[in-house]
Amino acid sequence: MPWKTTTPMEEIIRFVSLAQTDRFTITDLCEQFNISRKTAYKHLERYAEGGLRL
Repeated sequence: MPWKTTTPMEEIIRFVSLAQTDRFTITDLCEQFNISRKTAYKHLERYAEGGLRL
């Protein structure tokens, strides 16, 4: 069975979705997704300004 591959956009969508649930802290999600807090807040700010651009 091959590994499931995801695109960067799919990962951003998954990150934002999880951040919106308030089940995890931003720090926890940053560790899970291996991104910096600066990048995390950039993605959240872009989502707040214009939603998900697919």
